[in-house]
Amino acid sequence: MKKRLHVLIDGRTFALQSKGGVSQLWAKILQEKSLRDQFTISMILYPNSRQNIHLQELLETVGTEFHIIESTLPPSDNNKYAEKKYCQQRESEIAAAIRNKVDLVLNTYYGENIFPQCASYLIVAHDFAHEELEILAAKESTRGVLQRKATAFSAATAIINVSRQTQKKGMSLYSQYKDRKNFVIYHGHDTDMEAPLKVHKQIIHVGGRGLYKNFFQVRQALDNLMRHDNEVSVIIAGGENIDAGISELVSSFSPKVLFSSGMPDAQMNFLMGSSQVFVSGSTYEGFGIPVLNALRLGVIPVLSDIPIYREIAGKDGIFFDPQNPKDIEEKIQNALAITSGPVGKYYRPWGQVALEYGQVIREVANGY
Repeated sequence: MKKRLHVLIDGRTFALQSKGGVSQLWAKILQEKSLRDQFTISMILYPNSRQNIHLQELLETVGTEFHIIESTLPPSDNNKYAEKKYCQQRESEIAAAIRNKVDLVLNTYYGENIFPQCASYLIVAHDFAHEELEILAAKESTRGVLQRKATAFSAATAIINVSRQTQKKGMSLYSQYKDRKNFVIYHGHDTDMEAPLKVHKQIIHVGGRGLYKNFFQVRQALDNLMRHDNEVSVIIAGGENIDAGISELVSSFSPKVLFSSGMPDAQMNFLMGSSQVFVSGSTYEGFGIPVLNALRLGVIPVLSDIPIYREIAGKDGIFFDPQNPKDIEEKIQNALAITSGPVGKYYRPWGQVALEYGQVIREVANGY
């Protein structure tokens, strides 16, 4: 019988996001019984963590199965609390709260090993946007992010990459990568339903719209498309609160445009599944959970031509130049003319992802 290992999870991503891909990933994995059955899990949470909508769902579902350690300090992502004395204070809080020996520390984002008494330290590399995008390089906070990444990769025993593209970039950007055991584990999708009936010419956009998400170009294409085709309807789901551009789109084409930024996953999945086309003009992604969700629900993904989208969608994606609204419009029109999407070709439930994470955790904790 396998020993039940004790895993300490640094839950900092829940303090850094109110919602979003990284925190969603961890909430989905930790909800899976296949992972919880293998390990005793302690998780440190920081001030404001409980405002994260994915964590709320996680704790409502399985919170009593975790040993939650409430830190009095923010994580080291807050530069005011990044000094060594605060790291030592967090370590002391953990030492006072844990019930047994820690076999592995797992960070949900980047930074130091919060409990260096345990040398087995597992990091997940999500993306390298701060290293590669000029729009982020200019931000004051980027320097701290890069420092925490370097710290994480230097201290890590092993690294999980969310795609082969991520692994390739990590190898080229950080020398520490070459000296660490590397794994690739793709994200997954919900299994709450099968694909519902499609709404003719319904298009959906899911998630963030600012900065490199490049929604401005997509909005121009959708605007022009709806002006020339009265049958087209658009759903804009998740992401930031409504802005002037979305307000203009809604007012110009009401009731054919639906906007909602705070819907639960089940409703989001239904709207995705009932759509004919999913569109994303993002110029950079670490993975792209909505793309995989679209594929499993038989929705045709019309995507910016970036390497990670090619890696996920392959021949089932339709790709466009993200800086060319006319090309975006034409590719959406091409997708709307297709009578059926990739139904039944993609199946990667979160349970499978959790099993793979569990295998890596056990391998790293046992010294490979």
